Amino acid sequence: MTEEPLAELPAAAPDPSVDETSPPARSRFRTALERGEFVVTLEAVPAASPGGRGVDSLLQDAQDLAADDRVHAMSLTDNPGGGHAIMPVELAQEIQSAGLDCIVHFTCKDLTRNGAISRSYALERMGLRNILALTGDYPKEGYWGLSKPSFDLDAVTLVKLLRDMNEGLVDVDPRKGTLAPPCDFFVGACVSPFKFTEAEQMTQYYKLHRKLNAGARFIISQLGYDMRKVQELKQYVDLHGIDVPVIGNVYVLNAGVARTMNKNQVPGADVPDALLSYFETFPKGKEGRPRFLEHAAKMFAIVRGLGYQGVHLGGFGLKVAEVKEVIERADDLQPSWQDHLREMVYPIEPKERQFYYFETDPATGLNTATPVDRKKLPNPAGGAQLQYRAMSALHGAFFQPNTPGFRLAQRACHVADGNRLLKSTVHWVEKLSKEVTVDCRECGDCALPHLAYLCPDSACPKNLRNGACGGSFRGKCEVYPDRDCVYVRAYNRLKAVGREEELRDGPVVTRDWELHRQPSWLTYFLGRDHMHVDVPDAWKPKPSEE
Repeated sequence: MTEEPLAELPAAAPDPSVDETSPPARSRFRTALERGEFVVTLEAVPAASPGGRGVDSLLQDAQDLAADDRVHAMSLTDNPGGGHAIMPVELAQEIQSAGLDCIVHFTCKDLTRNGAISRSYALERMGLRNILALTGDYPKEGYWGLSKPSFDLDAVTLVKLLRDMNEGLVDVDPRKGTLAPPCDFFVGACVSPFKFTEAEQMTQYYKLHRKLNAGARFIISQLGYDMRKVQELKQYVDLHGIDVPVIGNVYVLNAGVARTMNKNQVPGADVPDALLSYFETFPKGKEGRPRFLEHAAKMFAIVRGLGYQGVHLGGFGLKVAEVKEVIERADDLQPSWQDHLREMVYPIEPKERQFYYFETDPATGLNTATPVDRKKLPNPAGGAQLQYRAMSALHGAFFQPNTPGFRLAQRACHVADGNRLLKSTVHWVEKLSKEVTVDCRECGDCALPHLAYLCPDSACPKNLRNGACGGSFRGKCEVYPDRDCVYVRAYNRLKAVGREEELRDGPVVTRDWELHRQPSWLTYFLGRDHMHVDVPDAWKPKPSEE
């Protein structure tokens, strides 16, 4: 018997209730911010295991908070401190299924850019679109020893990547030029106003501008306890016309965590000596807990009174009942928030060296509306200026497009590129000269002009090309505390010649790993690196004929 071919099934009738062209539903957290409403978010740290009491309690907290309309989202960290824990993506999906919005922390320290795109696809697929883009802490531990850090992207380039994915500008197959469908991420970023020196603080603010220009839609401050600095961030945002929601960080401390932060054992977190001394007057153990909650409630009231659009609550072992207690107590304290602001100024010692962006109001000890004259502040750049001026002069003579020296060098590199011996000679001359002057690592995609002629690959353990991370302490590097942060050094060099705002207004700097170990002089002058200088048409590779 011959079988009849199966008849083609009729297409299912479209469901009139489903609009295929409508955008995905916006989260409650995002909707509230876009409407200008005040929001409360709770930061939670996933456990270092796939299950157990830590995971169960976190999910139970999410269910309890889902019924409280005062809390808009739970924010899940991504391996804080450089350790390892369950990824926030999986837990976030369960939390949103329980009825509470999630903000997924997305750090760069464990992913290549392809890995970041892959994770982004997964987030979009699962409807996890509230993202906090972070550079991440440097790894401190790992299986079989220290884990290799992977800072292929930083917070600025990650924000830009997610914005490009929203606009449908990311290739699915670069060879065919096909693009992925647009996503709908709501991307936020962090900034710390709690830095000690002028250079350290200004590079934080400059990087904030870079994040905003790259596409950040909301800002969450890093944690700190000097309320004058909390006031400063809001004033800075208003002064510069930054029109995005800013959420203030309120972290409920206990005595042990306060001592840990005071010793610089949590990257980017700073508890001043004066505040630690105050905390040590609290009763020990459970008897002192109400005092810490009261302190957090005062901070909450201050943040709201200053005009922030939300509070980002956190704390080691913070319980849902305590979250509600802080919110309720802050409501009681709200009418007197200005009094608490004046009493909670905790400068870093020695306080006479503490940098504030605005002048001091002698009557209150807070900020006036007048920025300090930073030109009158001392600059510790010192003898480094000689090297900077020499390299700046060299750059202007030979590396600045449309100058005679540039055209001469570009032609010489074109000739060398076609000759193996000449190309090798250029490579070795560059290698020797730049190893001596800047400890060059032969990236082939040089970023020296963007960082006051300091090498981000050799001078920064995170290889950051778009601004300082938030982990510095008193101007020192998060990873190597005996060294100044490279962006502190760059700021001081540039300030001495009135060009420090280049760190704020410069382009988003990327790196093409295909150029690794190639002579960067050739890749620059022949338009192959991230600078993309113009190259004469006659020098460009001809398309292959089929």
